[in-house]
Amino acid sequence: MLSYLLSRVRPPEDAEDVCSEVFEKVLRGLNTYDASRGAISTWIYRIAHNAVLDRARKRYPTEELDESLVSEKLIDDTLLRSENLSALAAALERLDEDRRDVIVLHYYEGYTLRTISEQTGISYRTVIRREQEALSQLKYLLKDFA
Repeated sequence: MLSYLLSRVRPPEDAEDVCSEVFEKVLRGLNTYDASRGAISTWIYRIAHNAVLDRARKRYPTEELDESLVSEKLIDDTLLRSENLSALAAALERLDEDRRDVIVLHYYEGYTLRTISEQTGISYRTVIRREQEALSQLKYLLKDFA
């Protein structure tokens, strides 16, 4: 699990901190684990994945989004004005978790789509499709702000 976290969290010291948090959550929640819903490794991976996303959300508050989050070809630069950042944050929250994860990992954390595919075990084509769908949804949700 540490190698998974090291591939997603920078610097390495932060990945070690997240790893500790994951183990604490696993220990605290072990009595709630339901083997009929999947392997324990899958359950732990999901906890680790959520911890990475939580860290990204804390590190980059949604009210202070980085300009690199927005694809220039799909969303107009005027969306990045400070008065529109809260609308962008709200639009991101309306995306389903799978699409929002791709956006966060690609634009916040700086991972390539290929790396996201390899690290999550999701096919490269699916990751590309999710990114395109997410950006299209954001464009639609933010059409009044462009």
